[in-house]
Amino acid sequence: ILVGRFVQGMGAAGKTLLSSWIATAIPFEEQKTIITIYTMVGMAGTFIGPALNTLVAEIDTSITILGTSIPINPYNSIGLLVAANEAILWVVTILLLTDPPPQQKPLTTASNDESTTKEEEQHLLKALTYFDIVFPVIQQFVLVFNFALLGVAMSPVAADLLGWTPVGISYLCTAQSGVVIVGMAATLYL
Repeated sequence: ILVGRFVQGMGAAGKTLLSSWIATAIPFEEQKTIITIYTMVGMAGTFIGPALNTLVAEIDTSITILGTSIPINPYNSIGLLVAANEAILWVVTILLLTDPPPQQKPLTTASNDESTTKEEEQHLLKALTYFDIVFPVIQQFVLVFNFALLGVAMSPVAADLLGWTPVGISYLCTAQSGVVIVGMAATLYL
């Protein structure tokens, strides 16, 4: 389970890398559209994910590696599939994601490191107190907080109280992703 969370965390780090790449490579006036589409594509993957669960739901076998038998069953097979996907994504990112093109104009014109640091601190403080930046950050915090709470609470409740299997729980996640995709499409339209 810890290895699975570690792999998921690496995927989240990749998302941060790609968001940073978008911020530096895409012209400012196009960034909202690109980031919205980027988020929708990610949610579409979450929407399609349960189909993968269905493909591996009946697997009940084991493999032997170095004399150790490792069971592969409906509870861990999807995790192995996700880990393989993350490994493929890592290779594709290394091979295909190039550095963004150079900026047309320099970001700062400060002449020494001390004044640059003070200027960066002032920009950060201004950004942290600017409503148009703080409000979306707070919204993102609430969104991620709720997803995390849902992810932690839903599975045990659905399994213990409702008797759902991991595949059944993943179908609920599909519905949740569908709602997010519709919301992102509305955002893109607006």
